Amino acid sequence: MANCYNEGTGFIVLKEVTPVIDALFSEYMLDDSEVTDGKLELGFRSDEIDSSWESIFERLAEAYEEKGLAVSGVEMSVEEQAKAFVRHLTGSDVDLIAEMTPEITEANLKDRYLLALKLDDGHGLEALQLDESWYTNKLIQEGFGGHGTFFGKNYRISSGTSDTIQLGNNLDVVIGTGDLYQTTGAFFYHVKQLLNGIVDESKRAGVQKVLAEYLAADKVA
Repeated sequence: MANCYNEGTGFIVLKEVTPVIDALFSEYMLDDSEVTDGKLELGFRSDEIDSSWESIFERLAEAYEEKGLAVSGVEMSVEEQAKAFVRHLTGSDVDLIAEMTPEITEANLKDRYLLALKLDDGHGLEALQLDESWYTNKLIQEGFGGHGTFFGKNYRISSGTSDTIQLGNNLDVVIGTGDLYQTTGAFFYHVKQLLNGIVDESKRAGVQKVLAEYLAADKVA
């Protein structure tokens, strides 16, 4: 049986490293990593990373104490301190950690990015860019692949090499059938996925409307 490994490099775009950034991304920061031109380089190997939410709770709890927010004489668990720090930053009783971790034991970089956006303690996080590869220790069919992720405030997309192969195969098959409706449906589905990456719903609807106008104009021309 082959073992599977995952590793990758990338960066986040931000103003500075703050307690929130340190709590959420320190596991992924390269040893000599520092903010350069607004970017902080990240890297990981799956067998070397502690991706558990517990490790994040511990660092948020440390930030809670370092900020002097702990109440003398009041005993709190690590998770309680982490949640108290989150409430301090958001001014809300909404349990963001519970929202992010309903039944998930591990926190990937996308989870961390989305949580950090809601916990801006001055870090000014803008985007996450990640190039990943996964592979097995045996040269077998479908034993290697890659994945690219871009998460910004306005647009988000994540896809793997297998997605590209599957898309090409599907389109090749439906085009070969000569069925215009089936072919158009396949293209529509892919374009719809690209549109769904637009975070703001009103902007998404606007782009979809103008795109339809562009396609209609091209058809007439």
